[in-house]
Amino acid sequence: MIMMKCTKKGYFTIEAAIFLPIFLIALITLAYVIRFICIEERIAHVSTDEGRYISTRAYDNRNYASGLKTRVILGIHLKERFNSEVKHGTECCITDYQYLIKKDGISGIITYNLAYKCDVNLPIHLFTSKIHDKELIFRGFIGADYDQDSFDYELMEKENESVTVWVFPKAGEKYHGENCRYIKVYPRQVVLTKAITNQYKSCSHCNHEKSPYGSIVYIFNEKGGIYHNGSCFTVDRYVVSMDIETAKSKGYTACKTCGGGSNH
Repeated sequence: MIMMKCTKKGYFTIEAAIFLPIFLIALITLAYVIRFICIEERIAHVSTDEGRYISTRAYDNRNYASGLKTRVILGIHLKERFNSEVKHGTECCITDYQYLIKKDGISGIITYNLAYKCDVNLPIHLFTSKIHDKELIFRGFIGADYDQDSFDYELMEKENESVTVWVFPKAGEKYHGENCRYIKVYPRQVVLTKAITNQYKSCSHCNHEKSPYGSIVYIFNEKGGIYHNGSCFTVDRYVVSMDIETAKSKGYTACKTCGGGSNH
């Protein structure tokens, strides 16, 4: 019996000696894999954020010289943000930068490859740092549909010849003109902008805190003065505006009372 007990204790000691180092190595490896994933996520955020910055300014920078300038700006911004936000010995450079090209039938494409080297400082140098590569593709805000040339300011400011009509999106089969008696008593769905807040005040019942710009709100043109959110008890049915051709394509027909607000 004494021999058996000593043998069992010896088994436990041997098992611990074998498996504990393996467990610790696996745990440390997992920790560094998580660390590497976090670094990759920061790199993805920084590179896409800087690409977004370039794309939002594409309309005013549409010539070749501006393209070269944006490439220099992008490189400077990336290096600064890599040093401040990514760190861990990461180096980066931009290759194959292309500005406002047409690709796969889509105009205004901005694309570049980001090459970077990341050192996560593993305690055991089993692997050497490798150069990683990401291709990023954006579309510049050039004031054009995906397959068309960009509009100039004069063309964008021209009054659209299409006719705007109003429909009940949740109920109803007709489209109405702006002054139709059927829609005057119902609120209209609009996007909250500075112009809306200058003209209307928030409802004291449903907007205890002001909604952020870009939110969907509802206004009564006839009553005016106040905008509401969708949960307000005053908003039971509402109307939205759309192009008359869109309304027809969705199956709406002209209101018999107002004729759809047009002679079309």
